[in-house]
Amino acid sequence: MLTLYCAAIGDGRPFKVEVHKTKTVYDLKLIIKGERPNFFTGDASDLDLYVAIMDNEWMPATESIYEELTKHDGVPGYLIKTNRMNPAREVGKCLPSDLGTECIHILVVKMFKLVCVVVASEGIPFSVSIDAGDYIHDLKKLIKVEMKYKFPADKLDLYLALKDRTWIGSKSEFAQGIMKGEVCEAVKKLIQQEKKLDPADTVGDCFVENDVEKKPEIGKSQIHVLVKVPVLNDATRANFPVSESTLKRLVELAEVLDAKKLCTADLTQGDVKLNPISLKDFNFSNLGPWEINTWINTQEICRVTDFPQECFIRKEAVDIFNILKERGSYQIVLLGSAGVGKSLLLVLYAFWMAFEEKRSVLLVRRIKGEGKGIFFVYLNGDDPSNCWTVSVLSDRSMESILEKFRRNKCLCLDGFVQSEMTTFLKTFSVLATSAQYNTKQDDAPVLKRCLVPFWSHSDLQLFGEHKNMDSISIEKMYFISGGSLRYFLMDEKTAMNCIDEAFSGVDPSSPDLLKTQYGTSSMSQIDRIRMATLKCNGEFTAFAQWSYFICSGYALMKIGEYVKLDYCKFLRCIAQAINDEGLAGIAFENMFHTMAREKKPIKLNMRDYNRVRTTNHVYSEFNFTSRCMLQWGENDIEFRSIVNHWPEQVDFWRPRSYFQSIDSMATIDGAFYCFYLTTSKTHTISLKYLEETLELSKLPNVSYVVVAPNKATCDQFQLSLRDSETQIPLLVAYLNDNFFDSSMDGASYYTI
Repeated sequence: MLTLYCAAIGDGRPFKVEVHKTKTVYDLKLIIKGERPNFFTGDASDLDLYVAIMDNEWMPATESIYEELTKHDGVPGYLIKTNRMNPAREVGKCLPSDLGTECIHILVVKMFKLVCVVVASEGIPFSVSIDAGDYIHDLKKLIKVEMKYKFPADKLDLYLALKDRTWIGSKSEFAQGIMKGEVCEAVKKLIQQEKKLDPADTVGDCFVENDVEKKPEIGKSQIHVLVKVPVLNDATRANFPVSESTLKRLVELAEVLDAKKLCTADLTQGDVKLNPISLKDFNFSNLGPWEINTWINTQEICRVTDFPQECFIRKEAVDIFNILKERGSYQIVLLGSAGVGKSLLLVLYAFWMAFEEKRSVLLVRRIKGEGKGIFFVYLNGDDPSNCWTVSVLSDRSMESILEKFRRNKCLCLDGFVQSEMTTFLKTFSVLATSAQYNTKQDDAPVLKRCLVPFWSHSDLQLFGEHKNMDSISIEKMYFISGGSLRYFLMDEKTAMNCIDEAFSGVDPSSPDLLKTQYGTSSMSQIDRIRMATLKCNGEFTAFAQWSYFICSGYALMKIGEYVKLDYCKFLRCIAQAINDEGLAGIAFENMFHTMAREKKPIKLNMRDYNRVRTTNHVYSEFNFTSRCMLQWGENDIEFRSIVNHWPEQVDFWRPRSYFQSIDSMATIDGAFYCFYLTTSKTHTISLKYLEETLELSKLPNVSYVVVAPNKATCDQFQLSLRDSETQIPLLVAYLNDNFFDSSMDGASYYTI
């Protein structure tokens, strides 16, 4: 009979048991459990026994040893590999013949109960019991059985749930987020290649203190293992059904793992070839943070992909870029009107991710133009010298490349529409598209749509001045482009033609064209005409805060009779809310002309212009109602034709294009009035140009009238005259309409 002194890890108090040397170690476990039933509450098979030999000597039975054993819930590392007793072996064969005196013979360890949670998937934590001497691969097999997975256990990846060197608390806010399937930045930091548990390591090596790394004690209310399931292809997903939202999160999680090195030999497709590039000397100092209304040099980016050599940073760009940087595990869809800078923001974000966050990024762009198409850029954040680009000619080739290289990378897509979203494209990180992107209910936890608003008049003015455009050209192009930077940078005829082509696919009477509160779900060309911005103090990702309307003066003229007064007032309301003086001018001009077209009385308060007097103005009423309006003339030749041959039945004329300082003309009681509509308090005009344009010898008795929206603006209005004298009477007037004197407070949005 053997008399053995035992000590339990986590308790420390020694106790004595007696066992025959021919009994098995499992029999000894039963005896030990019976001796201390209150401490060993589980099954005897959950106990692990270790021979307490240290450096070829028995562990001394001292108070210091007892105290040390009390501190632990695990096995000291030096016991794990060699001293664990085999449950099927006889006790006498596990122990040396000399049992010594005043020593501890057996260390008793309750089998590990590890609490696990599957990341990127909604669910509650679960526990598995395992011996410290078992391998991580054995732990994977237990998890597979517990979760009833049908794929091989070796497809699982396991990570220590250590955050700041402490086990994650199961009741913590962080743990609650994991259980909801959230993949925040903190989770991504835990899911790293170098932190993945090696299947060949023992559980004890990984979860208890050892000579290499000190681990915290395993106790209650903790999570110990983060489980990452594989991202399977469509063929094998039948054995592991997951929702689309879970799949998106799994792919997002896979992106944070270190990307392997890529070379041209990796690509086996015959119709494409990788072009290796080195970006180790890439200067990424211009990737933020940015100052508003400044220009950044982007020549380095334009050498890699289709991109301008410099970029103007407006306030909206700064705000949206911050949303991208803080997106966490969310997929972001950049939506907005054509030509507002969605692609620029996407490309800047891709380079920021690679060179600031050291992530591997796959940028895929569908670029229009001769010799262009689908263009790939691989940005290796870990090794900038090992990047590549490739142009592919077909969607099939694109799918082949994505299938081979998608894993573990941040996928940025530019120029794709929702109908093109294949299995791999659906796993994007950020998508920039001008088309609608409809979401489903299960997209809410993983996807956000972010509006890129159209450009304000003031931003386009700064842009134009930087590009050496004169004020007349800026105003002319803004009249055509509205808030589209792309149209603004085109020549006049090309921009007008683009809008004309957009109208060719749209019924001008379509209600969708004038919807303002929500976007249409159609894929028609409506949103090449109607542009989007935020309501007052709206959020970029809050769909209900987006407003849609036509802000191009040229486009508003195209739909003519379908634009009602209420719509013009709505534009004015929005312009005031977002502080866009240019849009306010578009709204005011169209309201004035809509009143003429609808034969509404136009009531003006008018005065002679006096460049000296600035106060105490005397106004007189000037009212008229148009009986017949003509909208015609797109160039100077047609303009002069109207002046020389005014149609007898017409009393109000508006050109179909922008003309310098002239918005419309009217004949009232035999006199001609040339109107210029403005919300500004100043206007620069060449009197010589005005006289030559109006050809006074053929059109006598003509006056030039600047019309402001309200009395306050009119009182302070000043003309900046390039010439000192003119034969044309100069008048200033304001529209007698109470709407333009009201503030935004309490104003309702116009909705169809």
